[in-house]
Amino acid sequence: MGISLCINADSKPPTIQAAGRILDHLPKYNNNFQPPNCGAMTKGLVKSQLGPSRVPELVNLDPDNQKNEDGRMITPSLFETFFAYRKDINIDIPYNLTLNYDSDRNIYTFDSQTFFPIDNQGWDKIDPSNKIYQDGDGNYHNFHFCMVSHMFFTYQGYEVFNFRGDDDVWVFINSELAVDLGGLHSAETGNVNLQTGLKTKLTIGNTYPLDFFYCERCTTTSTLKLETNIQVFCASYDYCGICNGDGSSCCNAAVDCNDGNSCTTDICPKPRPGITKQNFKDYCEHPPITCAQTDSCFKNGCSNGKCVVTSEPLGCPTQSCKDSTCLPNTGCKYTPHCPNTDKCLNVVCVPGNGIKPDSCSSTKVNCDKGDLCTDYSCDSVKGCISSPKNCAANSTDTNMCNQHYCEAGVCKVRQLPPTECQCCQGQTVNKCQVSKCDSTSGKCIISDNPLIDDGDKCTVDTCDANGVITHTKKVCSGCQSCDQADGVCKNADTNCDDFNKCTIDSCVTNSTQNVCQFKPTDCDDKDPCTDDLCDPVQGCLHTPTVCPGVGDCAVGVCVPNVGCSTKPRDCSTGVFCTDSICIEGTGCANFTRNCVGSDPKCKKGTCNIEKQECEYSDYSPKPFGCNKAAIISTGVIAGIVVAGAVALAIMVFGGKKGYDYWKNHQEQKISNLNSNPLYTVNPNSGNNPLFQEN
Repeated sequence: MGISLCINADSKPPTIQAAGRILDHLPKYNNNFQPPNCGAMTKGLVKSQLGPSRVPELVNLDPDNQKNEDGRMITPSLFETFFAYRKDINIDIPYNLTLNYDSDRNIYTFDSQTFFPIDNQGWDKIDPSNKIYQDGDGNYHNFHFCMVSHMFFTYQGYEVFNFRGDDDVWVFINSELAVDLGGLHSAETGNVNLQTGLKTKLTIGNTYPLDFFYCERCTTTSTLKLETNIQVFCASYDYCGICNGDGSSCCNAAVDCNDGNSCTTDICPKPRPGITKQNFKDYCEHPPITCAQTDSCFKNGCSNGKCVVTSEPLGCPTQSCKDSTCLPNTGCKYTPHCPNTDKCLNVVCVPGNGIKPDSCSSTKVNCDKGDLCTDYSCDSVKGCISSPKNCAANSTDTNMCNQHYCEAGVCKVRQLPPTECQCCQGQTVNKCQVSKCDSTSGKCIISDNPLIDDGDKCTVDTCDANGVITHTKKVCSGCQSCDQADGVCKNADTNCDDFNKCTIDSCVTNSTQNVCQFKPTDCDDKDPCTDDLCDPVQGCLHTPTVCPGVGDCAVGVCVPNVGCSTKPRDCSTGVFCTDSICIEGTGCANFTRNCVGSDPKCKKGTCNIEKQECEYSDYSPKPFGCNKAAIISTGVIAGIVVAGAVALAIMVFGGKKGYDYWKNHQEQKISNLNSNPLYTVNPNSGNNPLFQEN
């Protein structure tokens, strides 16, 4: 319910129209209306702050909660329908409330001791059999409805809001609960002085919301009395015709915006130029339901209104010369596009160019290390094999003093001195052994051919019956590799590289097997204002966190070392005479600046668009208390200082005629402040204009 002001010149309007909504209810659809034992006034039913939905919320939804029992909330879950349109629960009816200006008190009032604004409307019009509720005199009335009003005002520094009535009444100022008269009760009074009655102090000249909620829920009386000098206004009208509305009074998303697709969210359009009550359905929005990604390899999507794992693969980022597969727990794994299965071949990948794909080429491994006295060969499984040239293999020489050796690829014979070989005459040695006389003991020492050991602890050195020596690389199981330091097969993490920077690759012993293990990379940088992501190719990425807002008027921000929070949306226009406010359900709305001067009770402020500045002029006629000359003279007359209660003093000392005289002459300037019209003799021998005999 907003208030439409129509001010002529510098006078205050005789009436203001409060445009709002009434939600008609029926006890058979909402048993919180006309419950057994209508109860009493119950404070603390609703939360003390108004949320983004702009309707009150119960503190507790438990039907057995004592507050709910006292306030006769039989079904607390239906409270959300009190002030919001719900098909088949309530009927939304536009309603204007007229407040009349009381110039004696400079305040606007509405007073009805029989407030039944929707008799024969709503549910009672649809089905007359619903007209079964009566007042104490047996007269039919519609006793079950709620009225809601969303307004704004520019704070001037002296405002008050007074209410008396039944049943529930909640008034929120700047989203703070200021009047709390919940429950089913007879006429109760609530009021708030905006200077002293709010926890959050208001700033003069700033614009704030005022939200008014009223319900009539029980027979047999209905009373509503409002008094306020708050200059409320409507910043915008929605396409339903509701002041400061969000479209919900005529648009039911489930009905009016239903596109028949269970995988979209049907949303009523936000009010904006061009949308009307006749065409708003054409502007309904249907964003697809967004499903959180829960699977490493396949996309999550919506099916029949539910989020499921689909058969569509996520796909892995492309890496040159790498083939990708996806593992259920760890995600993307990369393997060489050109795997080498033959250890006798050098296999290389030739990267594609966008037109041609990656390709493979191979060359033979060169095992020849250039030692002419070593025979080199290659095994496709074992790889390069080397063995010293065996010059004695095909010799028939049985002289143990003749030593066969290789020099520059040529087999030669060297004859040992007798002292080194004669003692070994008659000794039997195989082709993998050598013999030598010990000069100290004179005994023959037989030992393995020193050429068998190549000094590499990671080769297996062998010598066959023909004396052929070979050196074969040691083969380790699983992901192990041979340690050159000690020749022991050990877990080697490098053998587990999956070329995915989002995994920590390690070789672990699992039971009796040595297997690769892939754990997710921890990308947490401990900064609450970054989103920590991992790309298989680039690794950890840290992007600034985009914090979500709340509703239309709270913008998400990230506070360093704290994380996501919100701040009020900045709707400022940068134009002096154009002010703005944020409305939940609508967003930013612009309006002409309400100028507030140093004396807002007596002077009207107007923003001069051409000059881009505020101008002030006296109200005409002057409101009560604004004729300063009359105030001074009256104080002298009564011999008292009454400040804001001078009119009362006039009534006390001068009677009704004295007050009427003051009121009718409040704009006349008094030239002689010492003149007391109550007691000074009239120079014209006429009657004292302020005196009246009893």
